[in-house]
Amino acid sequence: MLPNLSLSRLMTATLTPPRLVLSQDAVLMTRPVLEGAEENVEEQRQMALQASQRQLPAAFAGAELSEGILFSIPAALLSRSLAHGQSFRKERSFIQQAPPLVWKDAAGLSVDLGKSAAGRTELVWKRVLAAPGRYRLVDLRGQCWAEVEVGERGQVEVAVVPHVQTQVWIEARFNHEQSAPSDKAPWRDRLIWKSLDGRNLPRKSELGPSVLPDGSLRMEWVVEAKPGANLTHHVALVDTVSHWAWLSVVQQTF
Repeated sequence: MLPNLSLSRLMTATLTPPRLVLSQDAVLMTRPVLEGAEENVEEQRQMALQASQRQLPAAFAGAELSEGILFSIPAALLSRSLAHGQSFRKERSFIQQAPPLVWKDAAGLSVDLGKSAAGRTELVWKRVLAAPGRYRLVDLRGQCWAEVEVGERGQVEVAVVPHVQTQVWIEARFNHEQSAPSDKAPWRDRLIWKSLDGRNLPRKSELGPSVLPDGSLRMEWVVEAKPGANLTHHVALVDTVSHWAWLSVVQQTF
């Protein structure tokens, strides 16, 4: 017998498009000046900014950042759902060729909102913001596992069934052809994920960071329901030498 698979609201999320920022102010060296003389702090600041820009790897500056939500369904539960009912047994040959989970829009048409494999299905933020509306994640039996309602202002209402794990993810892809001769080879070793709001990274972020097969860097963290809470995360991929960072702001209302 299948457990309760009814949807319940998890959160409303808003992700600000990533932007390249300085992760810290330049430290300016001061020196004694004659009485009545003016020290040109702004000139020093501009010089420090230019020095920081010279240290910024071109491939990092030209990185493509993407964000989204990942829904993970326990394999045993998904298999039990797919095996439930006579219709599944009659369509077994078709099911073996088709993906087990698909996104469908309000009209019931399949839409590509992200990668899907082994019970893990992505929703890419850019794709849903381009077409606000309601989307449902369903298996081939028609069981709905997650639903998102995308508003005109970019807010996404998320509802899931019990046992579905939800994670927020941020991914950086690099075009290594953009690397300049002056970029040192190990520049990727200088990159770290960190919080720019003075707090620790979101709890349970041990699922990330990770390096994907194509060399992309990815951070994931599990969404934990906290009724009534309003959380804002300033998560950044930081170049520790130049101090430039790709910043993503994630707001969650439970």
